[in-house]
Amino acid sequence: MVRDLENYKLAGPALQNATAPIGTASLPHEKTVVLAGASRLRQHGQNAGRATIPAKGPIPFVVQPRAVPSKKSGVIAAIATILLLGFAMGGYAYYRTQIKMRQLQAEIKSKRRTVQRERQASAVPAATPPKHTQETEMRMT
Repeated sequence: MVRDLENYKLAGPALQNATAPIGTASLPHEKTVVLAGASRLRQHGQNAGRATIPAKGPIPFVVQPRAVPSKKSGVIAAIATILLLGFAMGGYAYYRTQIKMRQLQAEIKSKRRTVQRERQASAVPAATPPKHTQETEMRMT
């Protein structure tokens, strides 16, 4: 941190344009200044555990082994698959049942309508014969 402050003080004249307000037209384009020591410090922080001595030969690259799925995850996947297929079959069965129920309800309604029409047709009396009165009886005789 002390080094950064010292580098900032030394780079003071170069940084004046970088901290200028954006709206000024008299200054040239704003330049970004990167402190040379800052990048080295970051690299040093990343490589803190490694040796700084150059290697004499190739450094072996350690390959991380892939995670092998356990039997437990296979069982869970099988259960999830069975449940998914069960839900799909249940949904299909429900859908088919609803279609059949609608068809049956439509048939019942149509039967009720035909029965009502027949009742209404039979309730209307046919042409009634004339009433027998004494006058009509006397005429017949």
